[in-house]
Order: sequence, then structure tokens, then C-alpha cells
Amino acid sequence: VVGWDPLAGAAARDLLPPPARVADRVDDALRDASVVVIANAIPELRGIGTLLHGTRVHTLYDGWRIADRSLLPPSIDYRGLGLGR
Repeated sequence: VVGWDPLAGAAARDLLPPPARVADRVDDALRDASVVVIANAIPELRGIGTLLHGTRVHTLYDGWRIADRSLLPPSIDYRGLGLGR
């Protein structure tokens, strides 16, 4: 499990046991991911779709429905919390 959180960064590193780790940059967190979970409404994640092109990510769980769905690759299975899917 790899996480990225610009707000919690260093504190999260101290709390997560291995093999979980915290990446310094969002693109580092996505590099080997197959599933992405958005758990915070971080404005930088609105455009996450542009970062997912060319990755192995197949599912995006968006707990805040913050991602701009028009930017997502067509292969992504988008699951927005509260969309009844």
C-alpha cells in the first residue's frame, strides 16, 4: 500500500507499519497502483485523471467525488461515493 497526503506526509510515515509507505509526490504513489482511493478532498486531485493515463490503475474510488471525470481514461472504473453504484 502506498499513500500520498501533502497534509499528513511526515506524520503518516511515522504511523504506517511496513510494507505500507507514504510517497513524496502523487505520481510516485500512482506508479505501481492498480486501485486508487481518494480519501481527502485535496484540490490537487481534481485533475488526477490526467495522471492516470498510461498507468495500470483500473479502479478509482472517489470518496469526495472530487475527480474531474471528463479527464479519466475510458478504461477506469470510477466509483464515486453516493452515486448509487
